[in-house]
Amino acid sequence: MVPFRLRLLCSAFALSIALTACSRSSQPEAAHSADNAPASSPQPAATGTNAAAAQAFASQRADTPQPDASVPLANYTLIDQKAQGTLWLTYLAVAYGGQTLSDEDKLNLLSPRYYSEPDAFRKHQMASAELAEINANLARYKAQRYYALKLNDYLARGVDITQMLTDGYDFDSKSFAVMRHNCWSMSYSTVQSVTLHFTDTKAGTCAIHVADENVARTIEQARAGSRLNALGGVAYFFISGVENGNNVTAQVTHVRYDVTTMQQQALGSFDE
Repeated sequence: MVPFRLRLLCSAFALSIALTACSRSSQPEAAHSADNAPASSPQPAATGTNAAAAQAFASQRADTPQPDASVPLANYTLIDQKAQGTLWLTYLAVAYGGQTLSDEDKLNLLSPRYYSEPDAFRKHQMASAELAEINANLARYKAQRYYALKLNDYLARGVDITQMLTDGYDFDSKSFAVMRHNCWSMSYSTVQSVTLHFTDTKAGTCAIHVADENVARTIEQARAGSRLNALGGVAYFFISGVENGNNVTAQVTHVRYDVTTMQQQALGSFDE
């Protein structure tokens, strides 16, 4: 019998091939895994009005979709990674990757129950219902390009965006640098070899602007004394496309940073 771990790794490798098989470009190098297995099937839940309302604000061209700054933050879909793991990212890769996947490929990629069921008869019995749910989910993802993720969501089995204040207060710009103004350079990858790449649409979300120097002084004292937590908050982004079948590209449109100490003292929330 093939050991379970080996079977899982081999299956994950096969599934990544399914995502890139219809791509014209070669498969990129594999990145470090952020998850270990498919999660429960995701049900996107909008934080405000539904996804169709968000799309109604956007008028991007089909060839080069761009985020519409007039879309309210309430219309972004907040991803619940505690429930979904990173399966939402695979859905996005399939929804916007342009691949033509077989029903079997969809089931193995997007149905954890089907993927992990060893009994061929049970797989056959569940296939129809699972496929219907997958297609319904794909339709929802295709109708929405605006999403949000919590920062420093380390308890979730998913993409953990860890941002920190790396430099002291800059009096000229009245701001703190986040990751030395290079906070979106990291890529995030899953066991299914789906990778998420961020770019900064506004070219300014890698800093926290604090005009009040009394507030800035309190933050700087905590930072200099190594008493700050990693930054909390929410990153809002737009799915601009998929490269090579499995590289999801996203443009950061807005970030809310929550600054707290290790003693959970709130020092302020800032929108960038």
